[in-house]
Amino acid sequence: MRLLTIQLLFVALIALSACKPQSAPADLANADQSASASLRVSLIKPTLSTEPGSLSVNGQIAARNLVLIGAELSGVRIQSMHAELGDWVQPGQLLAKLDDRVIEVELRQAKAQLAQAKASLATAGADATRGAVLRKKGLVSERDVEQIQAALLSAQAQVEIADANKAAVALRLSFTEIRAPQKGWISARSAQAGQLLTPGTTLFTLIENGELEWRAEVFEQDLKRIQVGTIAELLPAQSQQSKIPQQGESQKVILTGKVRSLGVEVDPAKRTIMALVQLNWPLMREQASKLYGVQAGSYASGRFILADEPIVTLPSAAIVERDGYSYVYVAVADPAKPGISIAKSVRVEIQKRIGTRVALAQSGSFVFDPSQSVVASGGG
Repeated sequence: MRLLTIQLLFVALIALSACKPQSAPADLANADQSASASLRVSLIKPTLSTEPGSLSVNGQIAARNLVLIGAELSGVRIQSMHAELGDWVQPGQLLAKLDDRVIEVELRQAKAQLAQAKASLATAGADATRGAVLRKKGLVSERDVEQIQAALLSAQAQVEIADANKAAVALRLSFTEIRAPQKGWISARSAQAGQLLTPGTTLFTLIENGELEWRAEVFEQDLKRIQVGTIAELLPAQSQQSKIPQQGESQKVILTGKVRSLGVEVDPAKRTIMALVQLNWPLMREQASKLYGVQAGSYASGRFILADEPIVTLPSAAIVERDGYSYVYVAVADPAKPGISIAKSVRVEIQKRIGTRVALAQSGSFVFDPSQSVVASGGG
């Protein structure tokens, strides 16, 4: 920090004529008198450093893949339900049992028909054997032998039909047990015991493998900053934390993940594009929901971790708030008075506050210049 005698010439971004009437000579005289006043102030230089870049966004947590579990049968009542909403199920686990009494009777009938067909086949086989012997002895005609062979073939076909009928009934019987096709969370249960099934009835909805994803809504102008593989951190709304921690703040439980896919269509209302983030579960998936309080459909805020970005900071005291805007006073040489500097007000945009310092956006009228000095305090 250095001391310098500087002439405070408040060069505002808004014309002086807009602040005071031009028809008042006394006021203009006062303004000229103020402009010529000199004041000894402290000057500092903005600090340029880098910090991990980030892009804050919001989005919904949703199931990556949903599996609809229904019944293959219709016109059958649900006998019992064996899974509840929120249950973690394994492949093949029984979820529901349908009334199988009618199908059990049909299966017994199919088994009896198969046994009858096999008995007929045995008789036809014996007849064919005897017919062959008698034919050699010339005791039966060729026509009789052909009829015996035809009866044997018919008996064989009847056995195949009965066996296929039995398999079909057995398959229908297996459909009376609704089992999980794979592991995952039961996210919906839309049936009750005693309900009569109709075609297309869905009994359960399963979140495949319990995998959730974050569907972040990225503004179209920010899409170029992220890509497939970009790391993301997010904070579920139900977590104990109230916000994503800033740089240097202690971190509690935060979900992490990486971008697996980027959308190709802009939402015409929000002007956002979907970025699908595959979440990482550090523990068993069965425990993840209890730890994070994460559920499909919940909302989360978060950020994408980007490459290091330059950051310009100043002490908070160097910022002057006026008319709802933020300004700093930059020392510039007065060409008319050697050795004297003029304090020029420059409007700035504050990105964030870091303790007793503020980070400034390098845009508009403020761009970092390592040679420039700023009034440390009292510029206004």
